[in-house]
Amino acid sequence: MVAEALQVDPAVVGADTGVLNTEAWDSIVHINIMLALEERAGGVIPHDRVAGLLSVGAIADFLASIPAGRPAAHDTSTA
Repeated sequence: MVAEALQVDPAVVGADTGVLNTEAWDSIVHINIMLALEERAGGVIPHDRVAGLLSVGAIADFLASIPAGRPAAHDTSTA
C-alpha cells in the first residue's frame, strides 16, 4: 500500500520509511495512504489517529491493534 502510493519498489520500504525521511511522502501521498488504510481497515480513521500514522511502522502497529473482524473506527457503509 505504501510502496504503491510512493511509486517505489516494495523492497525499499521498511518500518522506518515515513514522512520525515521520504521525500516522495508528501501531503497528497499521505492522504492516498490514509484512504487505502481506511479501506483495508474497514472504517474511517479518526483525525487524531491519522496525524500519528507518519511511518510504515506506525501504520503496521495501527493495523495490528485492530481486533479481527472489527472496523478501525466506525463503519460508514450503513450511513
